[in-house]
Amino acid sequence: YRDIILNIYREQLGDEETYLKGRNKALYFGRDYLDLAQYWRDKGNLPRAIEIAEAGLKNGQGRLTGVREFLMSAYKGKRGEGRSFEMMIQLWEESPTLRGYKEIKKSSPGSEWANIEERLLKTVYTDGTCNSQLIEIRLLRKDYENVLRYFQKRVKSWYSRSRDYPNYEWAKILFEFYPDEIIECYRELVNR
Repeated sequence: YRDIILNIYREQLGDEETYLKGRNKALYFGRDYLDLAQYWRDKGNLPRAIEIAEAGLKNGQGRLTGVREFLMSAYKGKRGEGRSFEMMIQLWEESPTLRGYKEIKKSSPGSEWANIEERLLKTVYTDGTCNSQLIEIRLLRKDYENVLRYFQKRVKSWYSRSRDYPNYEWAKILFEFYPDEIIECYRELVNR
């Protein structure tokens, strides 16, 4: 409700002073900082907007994806190229995707790619963290053994009413390298 009220002051009533007082008192979540940073950017005060967004990265709670995206675009240009690239990496670490992985690889200086990839792989191989995007990255890197382990684990936990069934496309790729294991996985599924 607070956000709705503040937006009414700002957009409907044009009372920016009340909006700013209320918004400055209520900076808790990343989206609060993002809202204020966007306000200052729209007013033409980009340095102030960046200052607010950077404070949001430090102090904001919850997801900070929007704040990072804001800073990434604000840093674009010759002066902030390195900071923009760092934001791209941080965004990826928060929400990794195969497309983002490829973008970072394409944007990174060739000599630094090995170090950057090592940092990215810490996210890819964090225990307990796995989703289809991370599996796709593992497949891109030809890390078939780890994908097979994940596939086998998924087969064991899959039950007939589950929507999260083992991915057939992964099985086709893995079959080239581990035909016996993949056949055994499907045998288990059929028997179940």
